Amino acid sequence: DKGEPSLEMQLAGSNLRITADEPALDLPVDHVALQAHLRQEKNGWTLFTSDLQLTQGDVQLTLPRMQLDVWGNALQVRAQDVPVEPLNRLVAQVEAVPEKLRDIFALLQPRGRLTALQARVGNIEQLQGDWEVAVNFEDLGVEPFKGAPGVTAAGGYAQLGPEGGFVILDSQNLTMDFPGIYHNALAFDEFYGTLYLDWDEHFFNLSSGLVTGRGEEGRAQVLFGLEIPLEKRESGIEMDLLVGLENTHPDYRAKYLPYILNPSLLTWLSDSIGDGHIAQGAFLWRGSLARDKAPMRTVQLAFNLADTRLEYDPRWPPLTVQSGVV
Repeated sequence: DKGEPSLEMQLAGSNLRITADEPALDLPVDHVALQAHLRQEKNGWTLFTSDLQLTQGDVQLTLPRMQLDVWGNALQVRAQDVPVEPLNRLVAQVEAVPEKLRDIFALLQPRGRLTALQARVGNIEQLQGDWEVAVNFEDLGVEPFKGAPGVTAAGGYAQLGPEGGFVILDSQNLTMDFPGIYHNALAFDEFYGTLYLDWDEHFFNLSSGLVTGRGEEGRAQVLFGLEIPLEKRESGIEMDLLVGLENTHPDYRAKYLPYILNPSLLTWLSDSIGDGHIAQGAFLWRGSLARDKAPMRTVQLAFNLADTRLEYDPRWPPLTVQSGVV
């Protein structure tokens, strides 16, 4: 009559199914092994596990430690040192996760490590509308997705819910890959800022606050927005990108010049600005990313030059610009 019930156990099994009352939560498992401590709390149950090993097909997930709290229809999972790639492949098989969201993460192919994970479901019977996931991550990588950049070596914190979330980046040696506009990934020694995500059945949107990157070129500050329609639209994917540079060498301007610009303009930009100093530089892209939709976008470039050699036209003599704007 006194005390709180608890149970220590070591479990192993094969050809199992992890399921709840909802069929959508049904997940077949080839093999699972763990050590566990189950304890009844005042308002529910808590399960502590260690050395959890789960195998499903060619997917193997190992969790050093995990805690599961259950209160009626609500539950919370906390874990440390979670490998992202096998976790993503398992979640992709859970039908309770919205199909379009599963499709997005399947294309992103996330990998890396979650140093801390907390997932909460307010009501297991209404899973799609009442959940939240918060993670600390390091060495995270994702593939490019419909104009959204691919990333390697990202570190930071993310929080997601049914309608979106945010990602705080604080990374070293990060790369961002925009294959639709840059031939080479953009590399940064340091990269920090906040990205915001939201989605519904029609759109997936990504936007940023002021993001700062530091590389060989010095400091770059970026504002970024991406609107990805999940249904066909004439303009296709639309992007807003503003990059600002300061106190850098003209050689680094090529890093931020999209290859889908007019070839003549790219040649002029490559050949016209010679040795010197860029006090400030800016690049703006606003509109469609489709290569055949040039009338549906605006592209602008500006450089505040100092003591820089300028060859405006090969038929004219070069100039040395002591101070000016191109």
